[in-house]
Amino acid sequence: MAIKRFKPITPGTRQKSVSTFTEVTTEKPERSLVVSISRTGGRNNNGRITVRHIGGGNRIKYRIIDYKSGSGTTTFSSIESLFNKEEKDRAKAVMQVFMYCWMYAHLTENKGKTIQPGIYYVRSLFADPFAPSVYHRIERGKSEKVEDFSGYAQAFEEGLRGCLDEIFNPEIPFTQTPTGKACSYCPFKGICGK
Repeated sequence: MAIKRFKPITPGTRQKSVSTFTEVTTEKPERSLVVSISRTGGRNNNGRITVRHIGGGNRIKYRIIDYKSGSGTTTFSSIESLFNKEEKDRAKAVMQVFMYCWMYAHLTENKGKTIQPGIYYVRSLFADPFAPSVYHRIERGKSEKVEDFSGYAQAFEEGLRGCLDEIFNPEIPFTQTPTGKACSYCPFKGICGK
């Protein structure tokens, strides 16, 4: 990765160097991950300046990306499998990015927008076929790319509501996880005694 060194114009830039991130990003950001931030320019709803000295400058945009430091999968078999706690190798990162998509879609200014989920695994960032997209496995050996979350939104919301109803139902007793693998890295394993 290339390193950018600054000219020693001020004491703060005398020894300053940063990474250029040329391998990670391109000049223009990924269009599906960029959202504009609206600004008033100091004007009210009538278009009159009510607050002075505000406005101008560059337009600000931000990206919505889910970065994962480890490794994992970007493929899921069904929405029901994301909420199945009995399944051993659940696509937890897909469930998390779907949760972000679901919350983002429920903002009033985003109604009807196309939202494409993506997961960047840092370990595979420099792999030759870098693919941050999420895939839905239809059958063995055949997957389709999730281009728009809206096709999965209703089923995801139903699964999320069912999961939350089960968590907050006082008649269903709380049980520990059946897999001990998750407990080996848990900082609270001394409390639960597993």
